[in-house]
Amino acid sequence: MSRKFFFHAAGIIMIIFSACTKDLPTASFTHSSDNYEAGDTINFTSTSSNADNFNWEFGDGGASSEENPWHIFNSTGTYEVNLEVTNEDGSDKTASSVTIKDPTILAFQVIKEGTEEPISGCGIFVFDNQTDWDNVENPVAVGLTDIDGYIEFYHAKAIVYYLYAYKEETGGVWYFAGYTGTLLLNQMNGYTIPAVWEADKKAAGIKSGVSKFTKFAH
Repeated sequence: MSRKFFFHAAGIIMIIFSACTKDLPTASFTHSSDNYEAGDTINFTSTSSNADNFNWEFGDGGASSEENPWHIFNSTGTYEVNLEVTNEDGSDKTASSVTIKDPTILAFQVIKEGTEEPISGCGIFVFDNQTDWDNVENPVAVGLTDIDGYIEFYHAKAIVYYLYAYKEETGGVWYFAGYTGTLLLNQMNGYTIPAVWEADKKAAGIKSGVSKFTKFAH
């Protein structure tokens, strides 16, 4: 009798023990790089386990409930990103700091050679290697100068860039071909482009030699 009671009691204990076992979540995440500039899109990936719900806080007032969100920090600084994960058995939290630096800017001001007169509406084609520049293919950035002959490109790399600048007008074209120095990260890299007037020509097919630009402070 007592032996039968013992086995019955042991079975109850095992059932109770099993019911008390919980699959608690564990919070963890990664992000897409370690070098960010203001305005970059940052991808966050949850590597959490046993998580059903996700609560992200990015430290700048932004938040998300997606499992793998993206976020843009528009200002420089260091932000603490928090992730809390939950399931029916409990919750867990983790945090990691993200540092946002000043953007690397490549800027040009196009002027008429020998003057300080800006050329507005001038086409700028930027290449990240000389082969594409020689073949005039695969530009990494394209744009038109503003009324002051000025244009900026953000999130540039610490490399040498090659470009063409041109604007067709009646009787010819304003034109320049050249290259930058190696850009400095997380700051303004500005260059003056002294465009040359090519009478009775069109931009297509013109290549008037290569000149290194004069760096300017904007």
